[in-house]
Amino acid sequence: MPIRLHGSIQATICLESLKEIKASINLRVLKDDLLSADIIIGRDFLEDNNITVLYKPVPFQTLNRLQLFAEVAWTDLTDTASNSIEGQLNDIQTDFDKKKTTQRLVDTIREIEYSDVPEIKDDYRVKITLKDTSTYAYAPRKFAWKERLQIREITDDLLARGIIKYSNSLYCARVIPVKKKNGTMRLCVDPSSPQSKSGKAKTPFPTHRG
Repeated sequence: MPIRLHGSIQATICLESLKEIKASINLRVLKDDLLSADIIIGRDFLEDNNITVLYKPVPFQTLNRLQLFAEVAWTDLTDTASNSIEGQLNDIQTDFDKKKTTQRLVDTIREIEYSDVPEIKDDYRVKITLKDTSTYAYAPRKFAWKERLQIREITDDLLARGIIKYSNSLYCARVIPVKKKNGTMRLCVDPSSPQSKSGKAKTPFPTHRG
């Protein structure tokens, strides 16, 4: 989806933490209200002015962090959108070891785009062979109220972004909350219970233990 622009304006700005430095910047004015921020400074501005940014995050909600990352993805603007794959590949830039990593990314995208992959028509259904016809059941795990709120926040975000969806199935897998180093929760799925009911597979589902 191309981002529509009113135009661009050349300006001079002064950063609050570097008041002795005045730098010129080319601001692009959007026609649509796509971002919650008033202004976003791009990597090109930082590079042109030899500015290094050190990011030290403070604890905040996971949902807000995900929304911020979603907005940052919009900041690589082009004045005209290319309709061809090759044209879009020419606009790709990476942050580190630019020439090498950019070429690797371009080669990967080009390989995927030009691969002859059959269209998926069954909503990615997988056929699983069961060991027997016994009933599959297990007692639901109880979570503390605080954990339930955190799990609900994570699943609501995944639903909103289309990563997961509601389903009605005779089989299910447990979710296991795992505490990350920064204190926030990572929600893992443990498929060991339904996997124990199925026959041996060449590529079994990974577990939360790796």
